[in-house]
Amino acid sequence: MKHSKKYKSYFTLIELLTAMGIFVILMFVIFSFFSNAQKLWSITNKNTRIYENARIAFEVIGRDLQNAVANENIKFLDGTSGDDELYFVSASADSEEKSKLLEIGYKHNSTSNTLRRVIVQESTSTSPSQWDFYNKDDYYDPLTIKYQTVINGVETLIFSCLNSDLTAYDVVADFDHVPGLVAISLTLNDSDLLADGIPEALRAKSRRTFRKVIHLSNR
Repeated sequence: MKHSKKYKSYFTLIELLTAMGIFVILMFVIFSFFSNAQKLWSITNKNTRIYENARIAFEVIGRDLQNAVANENIKFLDGTSGDDELYFVSASADSEEKSKLLEIGYKHNSTSNTLRRVIVQESTSTSPSQWDFYNKDDYYDPLTIKYQTVINGVETLIFSCLNSDLTAYDVVADFDHVPGLVAISLTLNDSDLLADGIPEALRAKSRRTFRKVIHLSNR
């Protein structure tokens, strides 16, 4: 009688090493995929925030400018303002949603990389006069005047005022009426990249410049 022999098959060392190599490669590919997906999501999220900040800034500034007023007693723009500042009187709603004349100022704070909005109310019978016609030293004293941060991540801000015929708005000759239009150039970036020590090459990849023209019709 012949007895059949059963042989058990085993993986050889080479086969085991090959399988482990393939497994490591697959894990590396999967890890790279999820890592890249996470980076893409992070970049998309930051870009979305930058575009949203631009929308908010233009919407807030545009709303105030559309209600700007000027005459022989109220000038539109303080003549000492820089290109990154804008001051005017506007018939805008205050924090209580009441329509009244307000001094409004916008300024780029290069230290905190923010766009700031400042409001000074007109005099009332129940409160002392706060309407100081563009006394900017008081505007930015946090102990006396309340100011708001509109958006973060602001690298540069430039206001350009023009008449309806596209000539330059002269704050001396044209002070008694509002400009025909205000052009705004706003350069934004991810706030985290504006910290000290961040390479410029990295900042440049995230930097975006937005421009908007707000028409006022020299009224």
